[in-house]
Amino acid sequence: MGGVRVFRPADINDAFKNYYTFLYRQPEAAIPESLGDYLHLLLLRTLALEDRDPLGGPVTLEEVKDAITQSAGKAPGTDGLPMEFYKKYSNILAPLLVELYAEAFQRGSLPDSKREALVVPLPKLESREVSVSDFRPLSILNCDFKILSKILASRLVQHISNLIHDDQNGLIPARDTSLNLRRLFALLHMPQAETPPGAVLLSIDFEKAYDSIRWDYLRTVMLRMGLGEGWVRWVDLLYATGGPVTYGG
Repeated sequence: MGGVRVFRPADINDAFKNYYTFLYRQPEAAIPESLGDYLHLLLLRTLALEDRDPLGGPVTLEEVKDAITQSAGKAPGTDGLPMEFYKKYSNILAPLLVELYAEAFQRGSLPDSKREALVVPLPKLESREVSVSDFRPLSILNCDFKILSKILASRLVQHISNLIHDDQNGLIPARDTSLNLRRLFALLHMPQAETPPGAVLLSIDFEKAYDSIRWDYLRTVMLRMGLGEGWVRWVDLLYATGGPVTYGG
């Protein structure tokens, strides 16, 4: 913490709190006009109009039951209810979850108990001499939250290949990251005479990239890609505001 070693649990907790408070701070708001001009130059792919309403529409009973059936038995969240509980009593719980998600969508927020997380910091390095930035926070969420997240992910995955550029192969179903490696090797062995003037190979690794996302930028991009107000509202429901956190580790 600022180059100072701490050992007491209370001081360690404060170190993590201070680090992530700084990391998650919201920078100065983007200027809408300049952001719009920038996104216009990117020529982003957009979702077909006929797919917009289903993507951002109400959660259905079939979606809830499918998400419960397809979910693996992972560690439960702070409520202690594992996915096996939801699977065993799916016929009773699924209709209740449909009502819960519908009300939350209308209110614009989930109850605090549904967004509560148990956060466990996992070290990325094996060395004992580590700093707070060397830990990766693992959030263990309640299963009713995971079910909604899985439903939304299942909706988006049907369109993701049409929205994301062909050069992006990581984390996209039916795409293979080895293709980009083969492209890299081909470029490295390209004859110098065929290399475009001023061409460079650039490798970038952003520290805490996923933790540094600008939410206003993300919303603007999703709307520009035609995902619709309904979809953005669902995403806001999951991520816009933090819930209670229990620290473990």
